Amino acid sequence: MENVPVKSVKKALDLLNLLVLEDPGREGLALRDLARRLKFPTATAHNLLKTLCACGYAAQTGVGCYTVGPRCLEIGRFNHLLTETTASALRAQIEALGRKLNETVTFAVLADGRRLRLWSSVPGHLVRIDPDALETRKLFSVPTGRILAAYAAPDDLERLLERYGLPTGSDWPQATTRAALNRALAEIRACGHEIIIRGELTAFAVPVLDTAGGLAGSLGCFSPTFRCLSSQHAAIVAALVQTAREMAAVF
Repeated sequence: MENVPVKSVKKALDLLNLLVLEDPGREGLALRDLARRLKFPTATAHNLLKTLCACGYAAQTGVGCYTVGPRCLEIGRFNHLLTETTASALRAQIEALGRKLNETVTFAVLADGRRLRLWSSVPGHLVRIDPDALETRKLFSVPTGRILAAYAAPDDLERLLERYGLPTGSDWPQATTRAALNRALAEIRACGHEIIIRGELTAFAVPVLDTAGGLAGSLGCFSPTFRCLSSQHAAIVAALVQTAREMAAVF
């Protein structure tokens, strides 16, 4: 401890290490046991845990018991995506889909309450959709954003809305109130995909679920409208769904 500039941070990290490593079943560790093992006063451990809970890094499992919080689980999922084996497999699947559809394909995830595009595949067409330009669009104006919202866990959806707010009339006129948004998201889940045709852009997205059925990310295809006939829509959605299923095996 002599070489630690901020001892309270060290104490909080020591607590977090116990929650992560000593409770693999996520059943919860008792406050008194945590304080005893770290030789902290119970009040100190309690205050640190309250702070960790408020920040999402810990959560209560019962009276006086704590485990890791949703932020830790999110970091774990994100790190898994970025391992060499997982990233290589997912990129290969995205690139294969991009070649098949010959359009821009992207894979986005929820991270810290925001949409984060991890990988893209861009076609060789002279006229094509720039994936970087898509990132400047509002969350609910693109189908990948709507899919992430539709399949997000309740806490993740709340964080997403805190960051982005409700859709505006120009983003999604059918979902400008919370009740209307809930209905629109339920319709997406029932359908299993989302399609947005807006001016010169036609875009599609489907969820990528992990083996437990939780949201892993959103797989999207973006095409200039002039090159994307309505007769092609079903085939594009089917190709996205098939690749999403293959990607699920990686998780």
